[in-house]
Amino acid sequence: MASAGVALPLSDRAPAVTPDIVTLETGLPSESLPPVMEPYPSLPLVGTAWLLDRYQTVDGRWLTVPPHLLVSLKFDLDHLGGINGCNSYGGPYQLEGDRLRLGDLHTTLMYCQDVPEFGLFGGMPSDTSRVEWSETHLYLANDDGVRVAEFAPFGFRNRWQLETYRNIRGDMVDLRLLGQSLFLNLDPDGQMAGDFLCHRVEGSYERSQNRLGWTLDDIAQTGCDSLVTRWQELQIMALLTEEAIAYRQVNDELKLMDASGAEIMTLSLLRPWPLQGRWRLLSLAQDANAPLDGTTISLELTRASAVGEQILGEVSGEAGCNRYMSSFTLEGDRLTLTPAASTRMFCGTSGVMQQEQTYLQQLERVARYRIEGDRLTVMDDQGEAIAQFIMD
Repeated sequence: MASAGVALPLSDRAPAVTPDIVTLETGLPSESLPPVMEPYPSLPLVGTAWLLDRYQTVDGRWLTVPPHLLVSLKFDLDHLGGINGCNSYGGPYQLEGDRLRLGDLHTTLMYCQDVPEFGLFGGMPSDTSRVEWSETHLYLANDDGVRVAEFAPFGFRNRWQLETYRNIRGDMVDLRLLGQSLFLNLDPDGQMAGDFLCHRVEGSYERSQNRLGWTLDDIAQTGCDSLVTRWQELQIMALLTEEAIAYRQVNDELKLMDASGAEIMTLSLLRPWPLQGRWRLLSLAQDANAPLDGTTISLELTRASAVGEQILGEVSGEAGCNRYMSSFTLEGDRLTLTPAASTRMFCGTSGVMQQEQTYLQQLERVARYRIEGDRLTVMDDQGEAIAQFIMD
């Protein structure tokens, strides 16, 4: 999926939506950075795009960005830019160690009702910014090294799940009732991708005010055996390219409409979720020797979809010898995994098969999780640690 600069969210200007800014727990301190931060030379900033997750106000409070607003930051070779909640901005920059030196930044001057003022650290750095980044986070700090903004990679937040569409008879079909998960990925540079059951789609979209235009450049069939599902997806693609020319977004719901203003498709925004990605086991409470030398135990959560307040998806990974598969349910800090199925290889190295059996059994006890930096701890219902992982 391409990453880039300026287009989401598809903001609905009328009626205005009052931002639901959530104050994080009181007492969350500002984090002082070391005098010289590592600039992660193996992870270049050029070509990366980021979404603001939370930021510090002038009175020291940490706030999260409302889910229906976009505050983005993208680094090109010698230019940075993004959206600051309402207006887009951009200009030249230089990175000198951990110092972000800016040229003249330009911004649009649209008026957006009920959009909060994020300030310079809400997506628009200042000339005294310091920057620290990894694969999973980017932090902006002030000249004293105090972190004032935290970004996540642009990716999951621009993923939309299709909920309903209008079929050729004019009836609205609810894909949720059919148990089908179809997704559209909309990147801020106008690139789009469809992650369907029977097709993989790549193309682009153009947005101006409340108007949309879609172009599908590549459509590839997958190994889907259902002719009914394949036909449904062809109808959806036809709706996008031939009829979906208007839109309305309210909070996490996006409605696509035809030229008459009639609704033809609805989508829901999948919010960022912290467990996305691949995690490698560091320790297992029930096996002090795990992971054994020469073995890898991993946990990867994928194909997430939102159902009410829950996120459902698939689990896969390596158990030391075999690969395993499961499914997960995530809600708040609650995480549950179904019993895993695995391949049936035998590994003769002493202790490997017992380690694998213990690990898979312990996964069934998982009830909660906690993330601290790049570490993931899964716990039982009493809060006792079961295993600890590191982002791989």
